Amino acid sequence: MHVYPLIFDARLLPAGHGGVAPTLLEMPYGFESVLHRVLDSVERVTFSKPTIVPTFEPDRGYAERLRRGAGRDLDVHATPTLGAWLERREPADLLLFVDPRFWPVDGVDYTALVDDLTDQRVARNLVVFDSSAHGTEELAHLDAHGNVKRIQRYYDSVTRVRARGVAATLTPATACHPLAGKPWESLQWLRMSLAQAGVSSVDLPLGGQVIDLATPRGVLDLNEYALRSDSLLQAPPRYHEHQPGVFVGPDVLIDERAELVGPVVIHERCVIERNALVVGPAVIGRNVVIGNDAVVAQSVIAPGVNVFPLCSVRHRTMLTESAEGEEPQATPSAISRSAVAIQDSGLPPRRGRGRSWGYAVAKRMTDVVLSAFGLLVLSPLLLVIALAVKITSRGPILFAHEREGRGGRVFRCYKFRTMTPDAHARQRELYSASATDGPQFKIDKDPRLTPIGGFLRDYCLDELPQLINVLLGTMSLVGPRPSPFRENQICVPWRNARLSVRPGMTGLWQVCRSQRSLGDFHQWIHYDILYVRNRSYWLDWKILIATLLTGGRRSVPVEWLIPRSRLSAWDASVPPVDEFEVPEQAVSDNPVAT
Repeated sequence: MHVYPLIFDARLLPAGHGGVAPTLLEMPYGFESVLHRVLDSVERVTFSKPTIVPTFEPDRGYAERLRRGAGRDLDVHATPTLGAWLERREPADLLLFVDPRFWPVDGVDYTALVDDLTDQRVARNLVVFDSSAHGTEELAHLDAHGNVKRIQRYYDSVTRVRARGVAATLTPATACHPLAGKPWESLQWLRMSLAQAGVSSVDLPLGGQVIDLATPRGVLDLNEYALRSDSLLQAPPRYHEHQPGVFVGPDVLIDERAELVGPVVIHERCVIERNALVVGPAVIGRNVVIGNDAVVAQSVIAPGVNVFPLCSVRHRTMLTESAEGEEPQATPSAISRSAVAIQDSGLPPRRGRGRSWGYAVAKRMTDVVLSAFGLLVLSPLLLVIALAVKITSRGPILFAHEREGRGGRVFRCYKFRTMTPDAHARQRELYSASATDGPQFKIDKDPRLTPIGGFLRDYCLDELPQLINVLLGTMSLVGPRPSPFRENQICVPWRNARLSVRPGMTGLWQVCRSQRSLGDFHQWIHYDILYVRNRSYWLDWKILIATLLTGGRRSVPVEWLIPRSRLSAWDASVPPVDEFEVPEQAVSDNPVAT
């Protein structure tokens, strides 16, 4: 049995464009080409000779350009000749199809497709799921009269289930024989064709931040990410650092009057002429000439594309040459948009590296030390509570409920059980008596409580097992209250903020809330976002001390914990929390996208 890699290639210009249009695999990607990066990933799972499958009619020098750029031997078979190649495969062989159009910024790992080959009759697909620019999509459910009855929100990587494309497919060679004479359009087409032919398949999600490289904008985004990452610290030996942040390949000529501002990568056999200005992040492909007085700013120049004198290229991928003095326009791709699929949590950017790193290390060390010390010192009390729970009611001692942690990762949050085993099943019939104004559920004199459940909750003793979560790293001592996915859907900015940090046993909301009996969901939103914006090691300690002094039963003025100057800046930049609207939870069968 062999695994044969087949790599799709596509042009980045519409059909009928004059001249030799650049292809996706030939485009620069940091220090290398897209093809070189794809081959590096493929060689982690197979050493079989790669085959390039262009989805267009290749020109005469296409195959030689790819071999020279990759530095290794390659086969090239356009779709009309692919059938003969497939017929030479053995029945036990597997085909690994790769479409580099969908590329995670941190690279692709194809090992998930080949890890389990116990049943070689099943095709496996790395699927890119649909996403939105803000990480969510809302559907308005209308009644027969067009009135909004309910707003349903779908989150990327959680509840959005539509597949937008396929990045790779591992399939038996015999399954592709009936498709040999057909035009191979994409791996999405292959996935559908195999399903119509009765081939069983398994879809695996392609995680991380995925960029669509079928558009010039996607190529620009990927190269900018590569240059802004730490990859510049590992430049290949053939590159030398011409000046700080400017890396130059072999056989590059740079006029002494040219100006370069890093980060900039210039591939081999390029010429930078007199008074040319190159401002990074920028990547210049091989065999490029940047003419006298030309300007290239935060752009990618395709291989063999010259920038004429006096020409200005800004914030784009340059795929074609333009006339002297003319500013080139980004050529539209056959794909209508440059969609950048964000499939992680879509969280806000972190603070500066130095500060966030030091704070994160100090916070984690404190969590480990205090949680281990707490479990040791409180072990007699924990044992007594465990025995009391076991004696007074049937069921397990601990209640483990799935909650969303940092980045939306689900973990099991531990508590002493304070309710009867059928509590969840009875919750729906008690919803009308809920005393809260948000997604959480709480009622006075809850009939589901065990004989000692109320006492444990009143003094927060039921939450002591969460010290185990803190020690394991799924929680912190201080942070937003851990909530299940259902509760986190109500407000998008609130969800993004609270899932950007680890949830905590106590937090700003727990010690500052002042409307406990009236329902304080708006305060919950306000204090969670306020904590994330102002979190610091000293603030964590103040919240811990306030929790110990009040026992979580009395409120502390927020001014005691956060300086007034920061609160004033917050009030000036953020609308009042009362302006957050919670959509009515009604039901309808007529959804309309908003």
